[in-house]
Amino acid sequence: MFIVDCDCHNYWSSATVLEPYLSGVWKDMFIEGEKTGPVGAFPHGHRPWFHPQDFSRKDVRPKVEADNYLIMKEKHLDKYNIGVAILTGDEPIEASTLANPYYASALVSAYNDYQINEWLPKDSRLMGSIVIAPQDPRLAAAEIRRLGAHPRMAQVLASQGSVRPYGDPFYHPIFEACAEVGLPFAIHLGGHGGINWNAVAPAPTTFFWETHAILH
Repeated sequence: MFIVDCDCHNYWSSATVLEPYLSGVWKDMFIEGEKTGPVGAFPHGHRPWFHPQDFSRKDVRPKVEADNYLIMKEKHLDKYNIGVAILTGDEPIEASTLANPYYASALVSAYNDYQINEWLPKDSRLMGSIVIAPQDPRLAAAEIRRLGAHPRMAQVLASQGSVRPYGDPFYHPIFEACAEVGLPFAIHLGGHGGINWNAVAPAPTTFFWETHAILH
């Protein structure tokens, strides 16, 4: 049996790994600017609810950056004989929550380059996702075209949280770019906060588990 993991989260120990892939004012903002967390946190507009146990597994605690891949290899890729794992990152899709679309686009572009340089060479089973910040479809389309020809990119990835429903023609530049490079458009849960709509039923949710149920 050939197993494809279509949602393999590649973590980092600190978002500071993106610093070499940022430049100019965006690097200055990333290093010196306000964040919703300590040094090493990824900038994003936070949700009004909090996960009661955090999203990360308590039995996976890397001590150094290299452990993130080694743990994935031992506890997932090798253990379950994964044939292909499509990397979906983790925090980078939260760039969609930021009001500044230029900063958001710089952040996802930095992540994409980090992914290509630091993750894909480690294992031939790994495929990448072009993460975009959809709040500016023109910039997102440019990022898709920049990396769309890369042989190890499997899809274009955005957060479920968005400024408008994805059926809105506002997003047509993104879909046109996906069609042009021949990659599917994928959506991952997340991005609920900041400028994006939060998950709602009859009203905005109060607790994480309410939100989780609605998302599924």
